[in-house]
Amino acid sequence: MRFAVLGLFSSGSSGLAQMLECLGVDMGQPFYMNDIPGDKENFYEPRDLSDKLRDWWNEPRMEATILRRIMISELKDWVQYRENLTERRGVRDVGAKHPILSMCGPELVQAWGADTKFIWSWRDFDESVASIRSRVAKGGFGNLKGHEESAQRKLWNAITEFSKTTPQLITIKWDDVKSNPERFARQLASLCSEVPSQDKILAAKNCIDDNHQS
Repeated sequence: MRFAVLGLFSSGSSGLAQMLECLGVDMGQPFYMNDIPGDKENFYEPRDLSDKLRDWWNEPRMEATILRRIMISELKDWVQYRENLTERRGVRDVGAKHPILSMCGPELVQAWGADTKFIWSWRDFDESVASIRSRVAKGGFGNLKGHEESAQRKLWNAITEFSKTTPQLITIKWDDVKSNPERFARQLASLCSEVPSQDKILAAKNCIDDNHQS
């Protein structure tokens, strides 16, 4: 099974990606910037794919810089590479999370297949903008400075359009996850190729309790 976690910056997508990692999904380690499991500053974004996405979409402007067919080919190569790695370890599910993946919905369908599990970590738009502005003001996400609302708007519009043509996209509200992490740990577990153990489901629940309640 293949998973793509979409969502704006500061919308809870890192939390959902961490839950999937706890459930046994290979989410593309090593991760961008911080690769320490469970650390609050680990965004669970594959480092190699993150670099590509930022180039493809000219972050923070979110304007495509390469042809769609090249993007599709690169996405296909990436997921096949990850699957070859995980097959040797007996892992059946792979995935990736990154806000800019939200710009690539149609390309992901072509590259990864229509049976990909698309998950939108949904948060109110204004709340997401306010949150990323606060984080930029505190010294984080420096590349988004001055583009906080425009970047978020382009991501929001892209996911909204994608949702109209993609009935298999699963929308999960981040506030609901924080209110009842066990429910969503079990929901995500039900999407995996094999139902994870109770220990893994508990770990997925606890990672929200421990790291993502603010």
